[in-house]
Amino acid sequence: MKRLKSRVDKTLEVVAQLLYENRFKALIILFLFFAGFCSQIHKITINTTLRSYLKETDPVLQDWNYKLEQFGRDPLSICLAIETSDIFNIDFLKKLKSLSDEICLKVPHVEKVETLINARNIRGESDNLIVEELFENWPQTQKELNLIKERVRSNPIYRDTIVAQDEKFTTVLIKLNVYSAPGDKGDVFEGFGENLNNPVPTAHNNINSDKKYLTGEERKTAVNSTQSIVHKYDSVNFKIYMTGATTNSVFLQNAVMQDLQIFFLVSFTIISIFLYIIFRRISGVALPGLIVIFSLLSTLGVRSIFGDPLTVVSQLMPCFIIAVGVGYSIHILALFYRHLDITHDKKKSIMHAFGHSGLPIVITCITTAGGLLSFLTAELVPVMKFGIYASTGVVFALIYTLWLIPPMISIIPFKTDIKGKQEKVEGLWMDKLLAINGRFVVKHPNLILITAFLVILFSLVGIQKIRFGQDYVKWFPKDSVVRKGAETIDKNLCGSYVTTVILDFKEKDSLYEPSILNRIEGSLAYLENLKVGKVFVGKAWSVTTILKEINQALHENDGKYYTIPQDKNLVAQELFLYENSNPGDIENFVDRSFSKAQLAFKIPNLSLNENPCF
Repeated sequence: MKRLKSRVDKTLEVVAQLLYENRFKALIILFLFFAGFCSQIHKITINTTLRSYLKETDPVLQDWNYKLEQFGRDPLSICLAIETSDIFNIDFLKKLKSLSDEICLKVPHVEKVETLINARNIRGESDNLIVEELFENWPQTQKELNLIKERVRSNPIYRDTIVAQDEKFTTVLIKLNVYSAPGDKGDVFEGFGENLNNPVPTAHNNINSDKKYLTGEERKTAVNSTQSIVHKYDSVNFKIYMTGATTNSVFLQNAVMQDLQIFFLVSFTIISIFLYIIFRRISGVALPGLIVIFSLLSTLGVRSIFGDPLTVVSQLMPCFIIAVGVGYSIHILALFYRHLDITHDKKKSIMHAFGHSGLPIVITCITTAGGLLSFLTAELVPVMKFGIYASTGVVFALIYTLWLIPPMISIIPFKTDIKGKQEKVEGLWMDKLLAINGRFVVKHPNLILITAFLVILFSLVGIQKIRFGQDYVKWFPKDSVVRKGAETIDKNLCGSYVTTVILDFKEKDSLYEPSILNRIEGSLAYLENLKVGKVFVGKAWSVTTILKEINQALHENDGKYYTIPQDKNLVAQELFLYENSNPGDIENFVDRSFSKAQLAFKIPNLSLNENPCF
């Protein structure tokens, strides 16, 4: 073993000598190596969506993709809540329409904007079913406006979705395209109702892999465009709050990028200050700094080459690479400076440093990288990727430490003061402090063991109180756009988070059966009365909600017919009439074979440890 160690030490000394003597060749090769990775950084992206946490083979993600394929994107992609003294003021309504029109015109990737102006209004005239926008005919008199107001107040579906109970808040729901290529979505019913003998269609056999979902950059463009329009319309009596899954994701993405820069600069600055205090040399700051920068940029380049976007967890990587890169270089430089002050020979000093510290650094690199690769077993993709790229950064830090320091030392001029230097080094306050600590530990082993045992015991008690939780809205400051928007909608519109459930009844035309529809309606009623701790369901809806509106409209708009018909043929006829009157809307609630239904409900945005639903 000693012979092997001696050989490795000697080899590392030879490596240092070759790099020192061939400094320009070594630096040119190093620069080309670094430039190859660095040239790819511009391609890197950021993904902070929930789907970025899951592997493509994860059943949860496949179910989510299947939901998007069948029923489209959740309408709360971008949600605006607008506060005013009276939402039925005509001037407010005109401004609301103008806002909606401008969003449709100027915000890219928008499929539909749903507001009080174009809210679905189902009514009957004679034997005809009319499905139109609530403001299909703009009111010219106060009487006409009052009629619309009564329609809103008499229709339960409007409450806590588009209009708040106190009628001082209304929402603008911006539904983005599901796919990256708007208008090229193919037949929206493609694959619906096929293979009905297959009892459980899954994402494996229903999702068209050629279709690409809206990219992070496209979502960011949509949110930024919406925000610029919001700033234009926001005023005292037209106060706009902004939230929604896509909005939150984009703001989180911006925060990740900003934090990456701040973390790196702050960490790098603090460490640089301490390096200068320790070494009292510019080279003692510059060389570790170069190693850290080269390692970090090379790691980002590798990540970009493999097409892996940055995530929330990626914020930890710069600090980690700084700690590792600086640690490696300190071991080399500390020995080098000490030996240089004694021998006044740069070449011998760097060879001495490599021979004595090179092997421990290599072993440290191997063990650290190996430990990080254990993250490959993680189920969450960001954690798994952190293990991969943090270990990559560790290896880069080793490569640049061994490759960069010798040629740079051969170029940099060093001043030394041999006389009395050895005594000064041995008398450093840090050495004295460590010596005192060592003597104390040796003299009082029982005290050390008892203290360690008590600390561990106390920690074990604390571990029992740890609870898992994630509420990324509360990661933002209280005055941030995202947090204010979510909290305002939670308080005034009974929830800002929409959960959807796909109900699969297997058989074609199952949703014509009154017994099944009654069960769905019973589920909605149960949900709307559900309250567990801080969690409550503010609103729930499904195909039965539309069916009750249709039935009421076909019975002279009589409120007592706001019920589900108990005849299968009548249900089929009413849904057929609705589909003919408003083609394209029904697929948001059912599939074409009428064997599956989507049930949606609103809940407040809470941390998972506060939410018993999870």
